[in-house]
Parts: sequence; structure tokens; C-alpha cells
Amino acid sequence: MTRDEIDTKLRGILTNDFRVPAVSVSTSATFRGDLKLDSLDIVDFIMLLQKDFGFKSSLESYAHIQSFGELLTFVDGVVNRKAG
Repeated sequence: MTRDEIDTKLRGILTNDFRVPAVSVSTSATFRGDLKLDSLDIVDFIMLLQKDFGFKSSLESYAHIQSFGELLTFVDGVVNRKAG
């Protein structure tokens, strides 16, 4: 899966499942600040993305991730390492 495909899928989850305006989603957008997700939203988002991308990681694996761009890099690494 390409990075662009991952980006599109992640944006789709945010806009469709969490009603985040598409214009708010940028690589520098923070989940709590810019995208206005609370702790429960973030956990739900992680569960959805793991289901959609077909991998499992502990919640602690996401502790350092603050922005959409950081998450994109993380998911890209997991998905493409798994595929490779």
C-alpha cells in the first residue's frame, strides 16, 4: 500500500467516522488540538485504523504520536514492513 493510499484511508476514517472537516486534516494537525478529538475518540480511532489496515499494536505504541503526519509515518512503517 502506498503512503498516499494510507493517507487517503486515514483521512476517510477521520472525516467519515469522527466528522472532522477535511480541511482540518493536514500533516501538522494535532489530534487533541486541531482535530478536537478527546481521549475516547483517539482510542476509537486507533481501533478503527488497526481494523481497516489489518494490524494490531499496543496503545502504548501510539503514545509519542501527536500529529496526523506522525501517525501517517507510523502506519506506513507498520503496513509496509508487514507487507515487505
